[in-house]
Amino acid sequence: MGYALHRVEGIGSPFLVVHEQVVLIPRGGVQRVDNQVRKLIFILQGECGHRVAGVGGRNVEVALRARDIMVLPHAHPHEYLSPMPHQPYRLHALRLAFDPEVVPPLSPLAAGQEERADADTDLASFVCHHFREFHHLAGGQDAPIRELLSQMREEAQEQRPGYRFRIGAICTGLVTLVARQVAEQRTGRRTGAPEHRAHHVSSVKDFLLRHLDQDLNLAEVAAHVQLSEEYLARLFKRATGQTVFDYLRRARLDQAKTLLSTSELNVTEISQRSGFGSVAAFSRSFKREQGVSPSEYRSRVQRELG
Repeated sequence: MGYALHRVEGIGSPFLVVHEQVVLIPRGGVQRVDNQVRKLIFILQGECGHRVAGVGGRNVEVALRARDIMVLPHAHPHEYLSPMPHQPYRLHALRLAFDPEVVPPLSPLAAGQEERADADTDLASFVCHHFREFHHLAGGQDAPIRELLSQMREEAQEQRPGYRFRIGAICTGLVTLVARQVAEQRTGRRTGAPEHRAHHVSSVKDFLLRHLDQDLNLAEVAAHVQLSEEYLARLFKRATGQTVFDYLRRARLDQAKTLLSTSELNVTEISQRSGFGSVAAFSRSFKREQGVSPSEYRSRVQRELG
């Protein structure tokens, strides 16, 4: 089926395991997964079809792309459908699975659970309440979620003291943010209006994440949120502690890590897809941030895979 990267267990109830995974869809175009847990899937790279058969008595098929999120609450097989069925295909995702002893998966025929008034009493109840139906959140990985995913990868790689506690907290944050999106999708209403300045900062982050591979300047970013360059620079630095282009550089490096880990692209292609002006600039920035060259980082990931 594929292989796992940065797998972390023992992160506390109600979580079972979290890891990045590369789904290998074989020639023929279908990879079947026999799922026995309730889980969230965050699509990091690639695009394909996805089919769940028999949920609530019907088949559900969606088109998955990078930055999508799926909520899969049922103990039921599902299938990844390759966009190129005549050759093998890779999809890179992050899988967050819940402990079936604490958060049991639903039967395939279940169309949802009864609303629970005590949903906020503990995290397991919260998960059962909000993740009781299949959901496809197209483009759901907004800036706050992408930042948590990046932090999780860093913690899993470095394994500093207390990293499991930190990853458990990050998973709780992801669950909360995804549940809010699910509630918005179900009701058609936003769960809360953002504060004006925070909205501008969030909008800038999302714009940067959508245009990582483009040669951006501050004027273009400021025009997107209809602010002056000077005001935007001050506002972003005050809110995040980083400049706009410090944030962009770190996001590009995180994109490069994903491609180095799971793709067969060479370093030149990865530098281009991650938005760096040259291989030399990419290599300098990557080594300054990670302490190793891009090629050395790739070799380290391959050793982890065995």
